[in-house]
Amino acid sequence: MKQDPKILLVVNWREEGEWSLYKNLKKIFNNIDIAQPSRYTPLQKGKLWKLNKYLSEFYLPFRAFLLSKRYDVIFSWSMRMGIIYGLLNRLFGNCSTRAKHVIYDFHLNLGRDDVPYRFKLMLTRFASRGIDFFLTTSRDEERIYSEMFRIQTQRIRFFPIFAPMHFSNYSEDLGDYIFSYGNSDRDYDTLVEAVRELPIRVIILSQSYRPTVSLPRNVSLITKPCLGTELIKMVLGSRMVVLPLIAHNVSAGQTALLESMALGRTVIVTENFATKEYGIHGESLFFYEAKNIKQLRELIEGLFDDLQTLRRVGEEARRAAAQFPEICLRVFQEVCERLVL
Repeated sequence: MKQDPKILLVVNWREEGEWSLYKNLKKIFNNIDIAQPSRYTPLQKGKLWKLNKYLSEFYLPFRAFLLSKRYDVIFSWSMRMGIIYGLLNRLFGNCSTRAKHVIYDFHLNLGRDDVPYRFKLMLTRFASRGIDFFLTTSRDEERIYSEMFRIQTQRIRFFPIFAPMHFSNYSEDLGDYIFSYGNSDRDYDTLVEAVRELPIRVIILSQSYRPTVSLPRNVSLITKPCLGTELIKMVLGSRMVVLPLIAHNVSAGQTALLESMALGRTVIVTENFATKEYGIHGESLFFYEAKNIKQLRELIEGLFDDLQTLRRVGEEARRAAAQFPEICLRVFQEVCERLVL
């Protein structure tokens, strides 16, 4: 690898020094910068800030492309930004002089076949020639996308995510309710039906969930955003966390899964491409099949009052979650070594 490669991370949030991966990477690489959404006083919060964050996924790839000659490797830290940058590379890039381009979080919804998504696949296929390395959300997807887009196997790799490092500093004994949270690709209706007749309190935190079934008295829905220490308190106040996801072939739920595991909570989660990368059934978490209400109900009934098992699995979950930061650093270094010889 080049003695001191110049690296640019393109992210769609404001990095205020709290991203542990970036802090650890700075200990390894001397020349590593971040391109992030512009920060103007009127755009720091509220709807304007949300709009700015959304638009940043379009203007940041252009900014990074214009700066590309200054860097050896550019990491696009979202699917949309990576595809746009890939398109720019295909249309205007000079293969001999441009920086190497890596896309993080490369994943598709393999359950969709509508016209808009087929158009997205067409763009992705074209843009893929402007991407030098692909970081996927699971090992299964390495094989699938390699075949779909004719990507050489040495140019695609599973890159695990991990919970913020400070999550491991929190510890609290088990609470008295089930907690479920998140917005992307959730199937809360299955959870609601699974607990409908159970004497167990359930709290769902989601801004996107619109129930298609009536909520029983034991289920509460919170739609107000809950972040940071407030979210941590909600997880720690629970006895266990349940993450119901829509399908086995859609990568989703791993962020909430790892946060809950790092906080020492037993998690019941739908098995999909991504979630199965982070634990072993019965040891550090519990899996159930998508849409299987009966299986989810039986898991909840069997575990909720088994405090000994919940504490044991919760501690194993915390240990399992703690290994991924080091794996991420190692994969990042290996990708850079492969691209910058």
